[in-house]
Amino acid sequence: GSYQIVENLAYSFSKQSAESVADNLNDVFNEAENLTNLVENYSIFQNILTMPYPENMKERYSIELQYDYELYQLTGYTVNEYGGFYILGNNGLNFKSHSLSFQNKDFREEDWYKEIINRDQAVWLGPQYYSRVSKSIDRRYAAMGCPIINKANGEKMGIVLVEIDAGTIDYILDEYGNVENGVIQILDGENNILFQKTAEGNITEKAFLKSNSDKNKDDSVFYYTETMDNGWTVESYIPKQILLGSILNLGMWLAAVIAGMIFLAVLITNIIAKTVTDPI
Repeated sequence: GSYQIVENLAYSFSKQSAESVADNLNDVFNEAENLTNLVENYSIFQNILTMPYPENMKERYSIELQYDYELYQLTGYTVNEYGGFYILGNNGLNFKSHSLSFQNKDFREEDWYKEIINRDQAVWLGPQYYSRVSKSIDRRYAAMGCPIINKANGEKMGIVLVEIDAGTIDYILDEYGNVENGVIQILDGENNILFQKTAEGNITEKAFLKSNSDKNKDDSVFYYTETMDNGWTVESYIPKQILLGSILNLGMWLAAVIAGMIFLAVLITNIIAKTVTDPI
């Protein structure tokens, strides 16, 4: 009865929200992958990454200026949305799509670099505070990277890394993740929560917690998931107590309406009876 009606409506609403969030995020993620493929296959970067590392500082600075500009020309119009595009070469040469300085470290020693260079497809990395490579302001960035393959011999020459401003993902959750009293969240392939929105707002600092549905699916009456093209999942659900509360509120409202109708009927009956029995 009432329970089934409320559950069906809630499920439909949850499904629509999850699909809307996933569709909009797919647009952002797929564009990032398309741009990394463009950069990876661009001939001038293929050539420069086969060169030995220039020991002369002036020569190295000249090369960095030239190829930073080339990367900006390819991807610069998306920098505000994505945070930055980077080419990190196995030969030690690094290029960026914007004016922020690189951090003073050898990125080839970083775990995320090793993970990307040892894979044959794109690797998606969850949000973290500060850029992985540039001297950034206090913001969070998710990232995607893929290896650059030498078209001549098939060897890996480095990686393309794109950082996505977490604010872009937060905005999509805010705009399309209509959860009312429920929860909508984004999980990685290992079921860790990367982004989350509740009725109280976004809880983005608590990244890498296990999904609530993974802990105990009985805690929610229903939930809906939509897997995105990059392997991450949008999960939307409404806890049981909230759904039962909605049914209770509906029942109380119906009871109040019925009681009001009965009271009104009795009142009208009494008025009619009094009118009939009173002398003219």
